[in-house]
Amino acid sequence: DKTVALAGVNIKGDINKLCKDFGVDRSFQKRGGENLFDLGEQAARRGIISNRNVGLQKLCELLLKKRLLKSQDALYSDWDTQEPDRNQIRYASDDAIGHLACLDKLLEIADLTRRLPADDA
Repeated sequence: DKTVALAGVNIKGDINKLCKDFGVDRSFQKRGGENLFDLGEQAARRGIISNRNVGLQKLCELLLKKRLLKSQDALYSDWDTQEPDRNQIRYASDDAIGHLACLDKLLEIADLTRRLPADDA
């Protein structure tokens, strides 16, 4: 659905993996960046970081002044089980909240690479 925007750290990599792992139609994968909001790229465009290849934990520290704790036990646990355990649920929810909070903060900061039309200058 082209009306849905997708945001995340290395969102294109996530889409590639989902297409591969779940046999999603490759036309979705080739959207050409349409409606994709890569948080690392956008942080770089706003002068927050110099290298867009940064993880969510670092973005949370820089943008939110908060530390995102990610359990290594949950990260490397069996995610193919029918029911996620408490640690996996916490990991996934913290990850989602971290992405949304960083997105919200980035949208408040001007894109330094965007040029204004001459009549707006």
